[in-house]
Amino acid sequence: MQGTALAGRASLTAVAAALLVLMVQTASVSDPVQIGTPTTTPPAARPGTVTLHEASNTNFDAALGFGPGALGFNLAEVATTAELDALPSGVKALIWVGRCDGVTPAFENAVQPYLDSPKVFGYYLMDEPDPNGRWKPECPAGNLAAESDYLHQHSPGRHTFFLMMDLGMAAAPSYVNRGDFYSPSNTHIDLVGIDPYPCRAELHGCDLNQISTFLQAAQAVGWPLSSVVPVYQAFGGGGWRDDEGAPWLLPTPDQAAQMMAVWRQFVPDPVFDQAYSWGTQKNDTTLVNAPAALRAVFAQHNASGTAQPAPSLVAGAAGAQGVRSVLPSTTAAVRSSSPRSVRRRRSAR
Repeated sequence: MQGTALAGRASLTAVAAALLVLMVQTASVSDPVQIGTPTTTPPAARPGTVTLHEASNTNFDAALGFGPGALGFNLAEVATTAELDALPSGVKALIWVGRCDGVTPAFENAVQPYLDSPKVFGYYLMDEPDPNGRWKPECPAGNLAAESDYLHQHSPGRHTFFLMMDLGMAAAPSYVNRGDFYSPSNTHIDLVGIDPYPCRAELHGCDLNQISTFLQAAQAVGWPLSSVVPVYQAFGGGGWRDDEGAPWLLPTPDQAAQMMAVWRQFVPDPVFDQAYSWGTQKNDTTLVNAPAALRAVFAQHNASGTAQPAPSLVAGAAGAQGVRSVLPSTTAAVRSSSPRSVRRRRSAR
């Protein structure tokens, strides 16, 4: 690990452990731990209610039609200039980069067509990278920082974004492995996606406690809530298996609305939010082929910024069918020695 990651290794474990104990005692997400300050100035966060919503994977059909627009998604995952040119009016682009090689000629050539486009909201640098190569090819924080700095300089006013991989287990998430981690100060990235995916077969429903525990883990390595992009689970079934070997469950409409309500307790005004997923992978059910009632929940959220759960599923209601009460988990052990089942979030192009 490069830069501030090396300096943070010795003290990070103790800091994270102390933070977790404090958060469990207060049953809330506390102020973030500050581990350094980014050397670049990111774009200012947009005030007011959420107006940008993105759904990952296969946003465009063969005729370059923008499918997620049918449900009110207005931030598109774009990987080609043809897709950028095909964006409907009012839809912004999140440019998929996915390299982590640092600023090389190939990187510069890849991003050059987008640098000055008024349609571009920002750049999706990496999806669930691995800071030390234990689960995937290593993606050094310094490479991400170099790419983010380049884009801040050459495409001013746009955001840089990535989604962090849980390096622990769902019951005890951690964004640290063998002393390596990603933070604002060692990546210079503006926005970070956090994806608890709380609806799982072994739970017989959704454990919404995972939202707060994942946020605590992100704060423990320095990410403030103002940088967090909520990721809503919108998939289930198919060939994917979680870290317990069980399938994920497609949320019901009420469960999806409750998930959004819990997220709003912690991150009420994100710069954007993300639904995973629009396109299908391994024959799972996603928003492109989900029941109409679930699609309607996301359409309502995208139109108004809220999605109302049924009365039986109000935020924090104990014993609600299929949803656990919303309090931080007290689980502290991380089974980092167990084989990891990593969900590949992006469809191959």
